[in-house]
Amino acid sequence: MTNLLNRSDRRGWLANVGVALGAATLLNGIILIAGWMAPPRLTPVVQPNGLPADSVVGTVWIALFAIMATCRWALLGVAAEESRRASACIVLFMGWCLAYPFLTDGLRSVPLGLFVNGITLGFNLALCAALWRVSKSSAWPMILPAAWVAFASVALMRAAPGLP
Repeated sequence: MTNLLNRSDRRGWLANVGVALGAATLLNGIILIAGWMAPPRLTPVVQPNGLPADSVVGTVWIALFAIMATCRWALLGVAAEESRRASACIVLFMGWCLAYPFLTDGLRSVPLGLFVNGITLGFNLALCAALWRVSKSSAWPMILPAAWVAFASVALMRAAPGLP
């Protein structure tokens, strides 16, 4: 499987995206089974508190994981030691994103969530800066998770009582 993930052809891209989508979908299933999100149903895209519906959040993260996997795959065509390190950092960042629900007490702690969001933003922006030196075409799309986390942080602060 490792050899397939490190191929720079179409099969390698499909393997990278497939593994990322599988991991994100599995995590969404765990979140649903654990009761950390509302069951899927016909709900408004935006909840009354201003936050996006849980199904929207899950869908966005699935798309972001596909984008991150594509960025990792695109680095396989860059023949430099830096590209291998950058690729490993993308995988590490994806692992951090998968750990997010567990790090935030099952998505229940707003202050902890904001703290972890800050770490995630820092990690993501540092990764983008490192990628910029190796492959600008991989750096640009990796800004999207940072934009989503920043949006989520602002929305969470607006929706949470007692927070500025």
